[in-house]
Amino acid sequence: KLLDAQRVLDGTYQVFFPNNGGREGLQMYLVALFSRLSGLGMQFATLKWVSALEGLLTIPVLWWMGRQLIGEEDELELANAVGLILAALVAVSYWHVALSRLALRIVLTPLIMALVMGYLARAMRHNRRGDYLKAGVALGVGLYCYQAVRMIPVIVVLGVGMAFLFRARTWLERRRYLLNFAALVLVALAIFAPLGRFMVEFPDLFWMR
Repeated sequence: KLLDAQRVLDGTYQVFFPNNGGREGLQMYLVALFSRLSGLGMQFATLKWVSALEGLLTIPVLWWMGRQLIGEEDELELANAVGLILAALVAVSYWHVALSRLALRIVLTPLIMALVMGYLARAMRHNRRGDYLKAGVALGVGLYCYQAVRMIPVIVVLGVGMAFLFRARTWLERRRYLLNFAALVLVALAIFAPLGRFMVEFPDLFWMR
């Protein structure tokens, strides 16, 4: 990872790093940026600082996600309790702490998952275009983080499909769900486009793992 981040600083820009089994590139760019901003340079401590900060940032985002899943407006106390319990459990989770300390980019997965799920819950509940767009941005960016994020689109489709079938009461509401879902897909695809081109041109490398 240090070598790849150094290549970024040297001007070699890639959306996917095919060495070491193939890896998405966002973490390499974050490490390169942090090495410059912090003045630490390219060393193992730089890797650990980045992943540790990502792990810490995940905790309040998980609290926020828990609130969105329950619904802040109707069950505020329950939403706060669920968010706090979820954040506390992950904060002391062996895997989350270990991965944050070991500088592995998989630690970005719960952060991205929490953002997508939080905005998706809001989108399913309120059917507002802004929530769909934010979910699309989080999903598109997340696809540059780690392979496991490739499964999240399935969850998004299932979630919107459930809202379309069971929450919408009129055809007008169903039409809004479809249009808003289309907006989410377009935003996610626009962000994914560079990586998608790599996937089409080099499928063996992209699906190596």
